[in-house]
Amino acid sequence: MEKNLPSVIVVTRHVGKQLSACLDSLADFDDVWVVDSGDDEATRTLCSQYSNVRFEAFSWDGRYPKKRQWCLDHLPLKSDWVLFVDADEVVTADLLEEIRAVLSFNTDCYAGFFIKG
Repeated sequence: MEKNLPSVIVVTRHVGKQLSACLDSLADFDDVWVVDSGDDEATRTLCSQYSNVRFEAFSWDGRYPKKRQWCLDHLPLKSDWVLFVDADEVVTADLLEEIRAVLSFNTDCYAGFFIKG
């Protein structure tokens, strides 16, 4: 696991087994958060099987901020850079290599990046 990679946030709600492939693909990241609407026990249990993954239950109160912004405002993220991943997505070796390359340069002049699939 690399400490110079971004923190990763996976927002979920009743995702089932598809989350396993996603979390497997995040093995190189040392700060991975699964933020689940519904506090699903199966999701919590799955997350506990990964040493780099932390589970957080989220309950939206109908006001701003919604889940993604709430994550940025409240989670104790280790990195200033954050990668949002959907539960049915995997980070490929090519994407991981690209992230490493981009973050190895001076990123002070950037506020963020978009990944097109």
